[in-house]
Amino acid sequence: MPKSPPRFVGFTSPEAILRSQLRTSYLAQQHQVGYWIQATDEDHEESKDYPTSSRDEGDTAAPGPEDAKIKSAMDAYLEAVGVSLLPPTAHLEALLDIYFSSIQPILPILDQSIILKQYRSGKLSRTLLQTISIIISKHDDARQHLYLADSPALLAPRIFARRLFTSVTAALALNQERDRIVGMQILAIVSLYSEGPSGAEQASINLAQAVHQAHTFGLHLIQDINKPSDRILARLFWCLWCLDKINALMNGRPLNMHDRDNAPKFVMSDDDSRTPFRVLFELSKILDRVASYYRPIMDPATTGWEDDFPGFEDVLGDYGDQFDLPTIGE
Repeated sequence: MPKSPPRFVGFTSPEAILRSQLRTSYLAQQHQVGYWIQATDEDHEESKDYPTSSRDEGDTAAPGPEDAKIKSAMDAYLEAVGVSLLPPTAHLEALLDIYFSSIQPILPILDQSIILKQYRSGKLSRTLLQTISIIISKHDDARQHLYLADSPALLAPRIFARRLFTSVTAALALNQERDRIVGMQILAIVSLYSEGPSGAEQASINLAQAVHQAHTFGLHLIQDINKPSDRILARLFWCLWCLDKINALMNGRPLNMHDRDNAPKFVMSDDDSRTPFRVLFELSKILDRVASYYRPIMDPATTGWEDDFPGFEDVLGDYGDQFDLPTIGE
């Protein structure tokens, strides 16, 4: 298989029909419901660490005078909102450590080895670093590290998170993150952040965008998870699947991911089956069933899940005693 299909196009799309007729070199692997579109060589020059090339296909036309004006205005706006703002290095590294010790075991949206490798080489997405800092800022252990490079003062968690959230929102709105995989990770993580009256709505929008990108990328069609590279993408897919169930119940939203559309099966190794992520997945399956009782088409006479409702100990299974109390509490 070629190194990298960056996006998926279904057979019902005119693009797929035209590309098929032209027999272009962009056609990559064919699936029963569409094609993955292969990028050009230039598109492979971004991070080599991820399993597939994920850079958006750009417009090759030469920029004109109007483009220069727009770029200048965008650059001024991004600078004004602090798009480059990050905690000082020592505090940033402490926040990364807290994230990987507390969030990663439960919700492995990121691949820790890849992230740390990119961070040490200076290639890790700045927007992703900001997003990690936002989510971990409310952890008790993070409070002493809530500094930003433009201020010597220790910030309150809400102020720290709000300032970085403004930067992340601006970067996403202006498409500053061109790597699709990283973009999905940013949207998925930032969907955990909710602040203010519109916080729940914005969190739902961010998650919906992450799910949309996952479907565009074809994550819902991955079937061979024996390769480590595909396991990374499959794990990201199932993190989104879990978040979709949680969002539906917490924010009263329809589900964006339905099992009838998904090819991947949730398969775990023996090591994975003992992780907090496995517990989250089992809880999300319960939430999925609970959500079905609140759909508009449900018979009003239905009273809900009356029998054999699983207890938390049943979900933990035989490995619950291996999890520390803070992890269980999360």
